Amino acid sequence: MKFDCKTALLASSLLFGVCAPALAQETATPSIPQVEADNGIAAGPVLKATDVMAVIDGRKITVAEVDEWATMMVPGGTQGDFTRRVQTVSVLVSLKAFANEALADKLDGTPEFKQRMELLRESALQQLYVDKFFAGKPTDAEIKARYDKEIGSLPKEPEVHARHILVPTEEEAKALVARLKKGENFDTLLNEQSVDGVAAAGGDLGYFTKAEMVPEFSEAAFALKAGEVTQKPVQSPYGWHIIKVEDMRMKEPPTLEEAAPSVKNMMRMEMAGELQKTVTGKLKVSYPNADVAKAVEQLAQEPAVSEDGFE
Repeated sequence: MKFDCKTALLASSLLFGVCAPALAQETATPSIPQVEADNGIAAGPVLKATDVMAVIDGRKITVAEVDEWATMMVPGGTQGDFTRRVQTVSVLVSLKAFANEALADKLDGTPEFKQRMELLRESALQQLYVDKFFAGKPTDAEIKARYDKEIGSLPKEPEVHARHILVPTEEEAKALVARLKKGENFDTLLNEQSVDGVAAAGGDLGYFTKAEMVPEFSEAAFALKAGEVTQKPVQSPYGWHIIKVEDMRMKEPPTLEEAAPSVKNMMRMEMAGELQKTVTGKLKVSYPNADVAKAVEQLAQEPAVSEDGFE
């Protein structure tokens, strides 16, 4: 049988993902090497797409093919990275070696092999269809229209920049307020007394809007002017606070450039949900087992989707 690099790599990436839980329960089977982010290989030469990186049983593997399958194994990696290419070639060599042994044992004629190949076929077809559907979607114009409607039109919102001292009891907080009123330094008391995790950073909470803090804290903070400190302790679920407001400003909505990735992702997830409903709605499916039917119905009400909208 002629070695097919693409089939082998696809089989490895999908089958190991599908079967890993079962394998883990059965035995500690040695795993096929996977492409890693970095293993210390030095930066390599600049290669052309047509350059041959390896010859596996007479089959030439070009740089273009290596890059294509590296992307399949580790989406989002650095295209053209020499280390990534070398690791991918290493995986291909290992795949070929194991495939040869499997063929020698005539495993390609077993029911298990045929079942897994059918799963791979349908998985690959699904991904190709999804890739085709999402090609060029959403457009820049559609992203801008959604941004203008839901984000760009948002009104400016007040926010404050505050720092705080956090202590566990009201008595401790009142004592600190009294010391501040006598002229002691806010930073000195913060370093001495605060139990908050950001104390090392000067108790700095950065800028926040009213909705971003618990109501008790927000009400007290937004009642102050820049430079002022609360005249009495503020209780929240986290303890007792003495708050100092450093600055106040109006929060601008994020720019189109800043918001575009999130808007695009949101739109693609919505499109994926609709696509899945449309496509699966064409199938005739029944669930003879009542428990299975109920579980499927519950799952359909709160679908768990990945970034591209598919499980």
